[in-house]
Amino acid sequence: MENYKDLSDFLQVSVASQTAKAGPPRAFSDADLSQLREQIKRIMIPKLIRVFELKLAAQQAVTPPSRLTSHRPDSGKLLEIQEELSKLSEDLKLLRLWVDSCQNQVSKAMDQVQTAMKTII
Repeated sequence: MENYKDLSDFLQVSVASQTAKAGPPRAFSDADLSQLREQIKRIMIPKLIRVFELKLAAQQAVTPPSRLTSHRPDSGKLLEIQEELSKLSEDLKLLRLWVDSCQNQVSKAMDQVQTAMKTII
């Protein structure tokens, strides 16, 4: 990929083609969740691209010194990259916690429904 726009386009086409291969996209029964899905796609694709950029920057920051470019490894840049990735990781952990909590409550409710159905039958 020559630039990040190409990468962005590639990722969007890739995501679209994966949905197409799996058949028609499954719609959420809840309209709010459907909107959330679209928002997540709009947010996560740029985040994935940013992580890719940071990964490349980290690789470039640790390249050995070169007589041609007089480039030296940059520990300051690596610290900035580490900080940004740590913040993103913490944000994703929080998001996962919300989803896991919601899933846990749904599972408990399903268990109650199944138990109630067994007593009826």
